[in-house]
Amino acid sequence: MQQSTAASRRKRQRLIKTLNLQVMLMQSLALKTLLISRKLTMWNQRRQLISMKRNTVPKISTSLRAVVVNQLEMRANRHLEYLATVLLHASELCPIVATSCTTRVIQRYLKNWKKFEKYVKQYQEDSLTMLSISKTTNVRIRNGSIGKMKRHVGKPHAELPLVPKSMDPYKRVYICTHGWKSRVRSQGQRPSQSYKSIGCNMRFVAQVQQRLNGKWCAEVKHAFYGHNHPISKAVYDGYPSVRQLPADSPIMSDVQLMVASGSKACCVYDYIRDNSPHQVQIQDVYNLIAKIKMSDNKLTDEDQVVNFLLNSILLQKGCGECRR
Repeated sequence: MQQSTAASRRKRQRLIKTLNLQVMLMQSLALKTLLISRKLTMWNQRRQLISMKRNTVPKISTSLRAVVVNQLEMRANRHLEYLATVLLHASELCPIVATSCTTRVIQRYLKNWKKFEKYVKQYQEDSLTMLSISKTTNVRIRNGSIGKMKRHVGKPHAELPLVPKSMDPYKRVYICTHGWKSRVRSQGQRPSQSYKSIGCNMRFVAQVQQRLNGKWCAEVKHAFYGHNHPISKAVYDGYPSVRQLPADSPIMSDVQLMVASGSKACCVYDYIRDNSPHQVQIQDVYNLIAKIKMSDNKLTDEDQVVNFLLNSILLQKGCGECRR
């Protein structure tokens, strides 16, 4: 018995060492990928600076520059693929390690902000993450700063590379919902409490950019996809904006009808849980009922008939409080 216990202890220690090494490897790969993306950004800035100062084609030919940029991008993609392989192997040993590292890369270019917002919404559902906008710069401020630049002083307004007003805002900084700076005001009386703001470093910048063909688009840059917290379907479904019933939900009219007819919170809770993917909590239902009551919705004759049918269905399902 003692030998089996010692063997299992040694096996557990070896597993912990392996996981620690894999975590260190994943962190180094994420850092290397970030450095490569910064190299690409510096290359583009350097090329623009040379062309603006000399008004000539840079000494390096276009074909050679394209080859170098492609090699850097291929190297970054190889690092990301290897990182995904390591994460897949780590998920078999310890799911928490795999879910607390990185998410997939965001598409770099999109036509306009409307398509970008739609893409970000779908990205959050696919990657099981929640994003927030921490900073916004509008087009008016950007165009004002362009006119004050030293290289543009004295130029007529028509020659300034201004951003079109139709592309407003100029820039947005997206961060993970756990990336806000923590404001701990605790006095230590309840030390076991957890906080939403834990300093997650996942972030990227979405900025309006004019491409070589002259068209404006939204470009993603300065991106880092590492998280310092677990990512799972259960965690994602627990976020308030995901679990609460939206105003445009197909069953919102049914819920309003139930509230207007005096149905109890437990019946509304069961109805939302059974007929929608939203995992609402009972406190969410109380808040929803209070919000609906403030709108002063009145029942018509047809609504009363539908309400009678709804109450009959709930009674057949066996809601205890409704039977009382």
